[in-house]
Amino acid sequence: MPYAVARREPRYPVSDVYQRYISLKVRVKGSLVPVALRNFSAHGLLYESSISFDSGAGVECLIAMPELLSQEVAFRARVKHCQRQDGAFFVGIEVLPAADETWFRIFTAVHDFIVQRQGHVY
Repeated sequence: MPYAVARREPRYPVSDVYQRYISLKVRVKGSLVPVALRNFSAHGLLYESSISFDSGAGVECLIAMPELLSQEVAFRARVKHCQRQDGAFFVGIEVLPAADETWFRIFTAVHDFIVQRQGHVY
């Protein structure tokens, strides 16, 4: 995975096989652009995009997991880094705190979904 730095918490990789279960979109100039979730932690995630993002920029994201969540969930984040690799951009974002802890519930659902299927799906 690109951009290796010391982390204060575990990162969980999201294999290509899970892309059909997890939909992530980022709002860019009023439009939602699909991106590929590559890994996540309790406070951030890394996604692969066809477009570049500026470090420090605020972004709005929408995540959907039809098998686990009844609706799409929006959350705000800040771009920490964006690096070009093999024709794509790998974007690391910090999820901004939500008053209702929505992100924590999403993180728990995604984590459980992936951990429970390791060894069975890939």
